[in-house]
Amino acid sequence: DDAGLMAGCDITNVYAGIAGSHIKGVNSHGVIAIKGGGEVTQQDVERVIEAAKAVAIPMDRKVLHTLPQNFIVDDQCEIANPVGMSGVRLEANVHIVTGAVTSAQNIVRSCAKSGLDVDEVVLESLASSKSILTDEEREIGVAIVDIGGGTSDIAIFINNAIKYTGAVALGG
Repeated sequence: DDAGLMAGCDITNVYAGIAGSHIKGVNSHGVIAIKGGGEVTQQDVERVIEAAKAVAIPMDRKVLHTLPQNFIVDDQCEIANPVGMSGVRLEANVHIVTGAVTSAQNIVRSCAKSGLDVDEVVLESLASSKSILTDEEREIGVAIVDIGGGTSDIAIFINNAIKYTGAVALGG
């Protein structure tokens, strides 16, 4: 209520942050054949990301983010956006972030009890990195360490993509 009053608007929807030692990140790789005339389309990109997401996730975990790191068209590596390129094989490296289902549900329930609808549950270190890091810092490589009350959350960026996320059970 106070934030809405200060901003001069009603707050009804939020993006809720999630962090803690239950957060796990894993790198994955997907491969598809390029359909059509050999030109990569946005649908091909979506298909290869779906192929990369095909990893075993335990029932008690929820996928929070699937973050593309880079693409490979035939033998051309480290491509940020392959749409429009020609080739027969498209590969993707992605970083998959998962969290405990119950933790995400508790955050959503807390917000609902406050009269707020949650649009999305977001990894806190990713949200922090969006607000404090420049594109140049993410490009050359940087580690962000978010020291909280009970855990310290870590996100490592190289070439403008998250390569590692994790948490250490040590806080302020």
